[in-house]
Amino acid sequence: MTAFEAIEKRRSVRHFLDKPVEREKIIKALDAARLAPSGHNEQPWRFVVIDSPQKKQEMVDIFQKGIESGKNAAKVLPYTNYNSSGMNYTLGVMREAPVNILVFHTAGFGLDIKPDDLFRKLCFMTDHQSIGGAIENFLLAACELDLGTLWIGHIVAVYEEIGQWLNTPDLLVSAISVGYPAKWPSARPRKTLDSIVSWI
Repeated sequence: MTAFEAIEKRRSVRHFLDKPVEREKIIKALDAARLAPSGHNEQPWRFVVIDSPQKKQEMVDIFQKGIESGKNAAKVLPYTNYNSSGMNYTLGVMREAPVNILVFHTAGFGLDIKPDDLFRKLCFMTDHQSIGGAIENFLLAACELDLGTLWIGHIVAVYEEIGQWLNTPDLLVSAISVGYPAKWPSARPRKTLDSIVSWI
């Protein structure tokens, strides 16, 4: 499979088979993530792989309690409406997936940046672009390995609780659910090139 073929084939998968994922495939996709470019080659990412039922249940319980309390959603996502139904759906995907990967920003800062701290803001933005590139590398490599993935943002609503659970100072920024897809979704609509590209 070429890079273009993987890009065209990749889908956001929300239903998985009850089938274990070979650790070798996860490692191979993580190695692709590791090779992503990053600002100043900082490589500001860390991945925590959850592939045991016990640890997955612990993570799911933390997420569930966060959804029920709603105490963090407004703080983490102050300009959006708290969407408990969407979060519950995401929780169901993570519960079904045989593997979930938590993605952390190793600088461990971001939400506490002062409004006038432009340098830290720019560093934070650059780091998150880099982390996004690493996640995309993972998704494409997983696609080539016939795995389905879902890139998850809702998990940030419980960044404090997950950080305490894992006893890490790193900042939780995303998650990826991974497994063999129960079905391969059809392509979603995309904007045309003409609508998003300008030549000058």
